[in-house]
Amino acid sequence: MTPGFHVTTGGSAAIVWHNDSTATGDFVVESTIFLFPTNGRDREGYGLFVGGGDLAGAAQRYTYFLLRNDGRVLVKQRTGAQVSTLKDWTPLSAVKVQQGKDAMQNVLRVEAKGPTVRFLVNGTEAARLPRAQARVDGVFGVRLNHAVNVHVASVGRGK
Repeated sequence: MTPGFHVTTGGSAAIVWHNDSTATGDFVVESTIFLFPTNGRDREGYGLFVGGGDLAGAAQRYTYFLLRNDGRVLVKQRTGAQVSTLKDWTPLSAVKVQQGKDAMQNVLRVEAKGPTVRFLVNGTEAARLPRAQARVDGVFGVRLNHAVNVHVASVGRGK
């Protein structure tokens, strides 16, 4: 399916990236993702990750920004087996919720500028964190939780 790629996850979450997809300093990373019917699994997240390192190893690290089909967003950070919540699931009216048979599109964006990182959905700010806390420099890609059916139309550096 072009442009992009389609993923249907099973019992495990997944991260998808390309080793050349890195962002450091001031940057924007953006992804357009279509969510297909959830079959009642509206509480499974999907979205972007940034700040990735050692992604195939036991010491993997990244910060992830997810949304789910109940209109909520989340920012978490993984370091090895440890996961910490930077912003817990919070309602955001800008999240477009999938209903019926048609896929629903959301645009996720991470903007890192100076000491601040902004996380946005469809142009609306979902979270603003200090860069030192968010740790966003490194590899970027997409994170998909359990049992999601999505089409990632794009993921890359934005303007």
